[in-house]
Amino acid sequence: MKLLIRVLTAWMIMMMVAGLSAKEPQNHPKEKGEKAASVEKSAVAQALTGKHVFNGTPNEEAKYYLYLECASWCGNCRREMSNVISDYAEMKKSGVEVIVLSCDDTQEKGETFLALYGATLPGMMVQEGKSLPGFQDTGMIPYAVLVKANGDVLKADHATPVVESWRELVGSAEKTSAAPKKEKEKEPADDSKKKDKKKGLSPVAKALSKAHTFNGEVKKDAKVYIYLQSASWCGYCRQEMPELVEQYKTMKKAGVELVLVSHDNDKREAGAFLKEYKAKFPSFMPTKKLYEKIPGLKESSTLPHATIVDSSGKVLQDGHGSIALDWQKYVKNEDEE
Repeated sequence: MKLLIRVLTAWMIMMMVAGLSAKEPQNHPKEKGEKAASVEKSAVAQALTGKHVFNGTPNEEAKYYLYLECASWCGNCRREMSNVISDYAEMKKSGVEVIVLSCDDTQEKGETFLALYGATLPGMMVQEGKSLPGFQDTGMIPYAVLVKANGDVLKADHATPVVESWRELVGSAEKTSAAPKKEKEKEPADDSKKKDKKKGLSPVAKALSKAHTFNGEVKKDAKVYIYLQSASWCGYCRQEMPELVEQYKTMKKAGVELVLVSHDNDKREAGAFLKEYKAKFPSFMPTKKLYEKIPGLKESSTLPHATIVDSSGKVLQDGHGSIALDWQKYVKNEDEE
């Protein structure tokens, strides 16, 4: 009898071990790891990998990222920070992560700036953030860029317009991504048409189409372009503005486009300056890249400064802003050629 009990006990133990062995592969830790590894990171999340981040860890599963370029010594940045912090909790729930790109000269100052507001926003030095997909180096602060996780830019502007409109921008992006497949299939055809149109633009018109102009659209078929470098704080710029405004309609009819290159601190100051004189000509805030890419445009240390070019970018005249008032003779020269 004792022998029988021993045999049955041994048999039961063997059966239990066999059962456990059969179940083990289903919960194998390696399998979990393989599943986790199969989830691909977005373009932005991949770019964040290995970055030196301070004040927190970025959400690498976010659907959108808001790059906020600022510095502790910038008064407007200080005012913007409280607005961003007040929306941050809602942003995270909506799948938006904020990355602060500090323009301070040391990380310590950047950390102190965020600590001053009790901000839990992850940050990094702006030099390191320049490789993030969708980043735009404008040289202005505070500046914000809202991008999708793949790096596509939804909006890039002075921080206020971007921060105030993030809900609408994200909502619009969500609707677009949820659109029927038929609509998505039409997009490549539409994009190709836009590309074909851009191919027909002159070198100057093509370059200016990428300059994020405001206060009007650039005339795409102009024969002559005038780059007027100006600013609201410049007395001489103000003196010549009324006459330029008066002549602008005649300029456009004659095939001349005047584009204001604003040296103001931000778009709000530039916009107020143009509104004050009821100026309708298109304007943009210059960057190093734009100075390099727009044919004939060079940064000037004196204001007002005007550069008159033909549609290919060949410089016809360069000098004091007052030469813009002599635009008619350059149109005649173009017609003669």
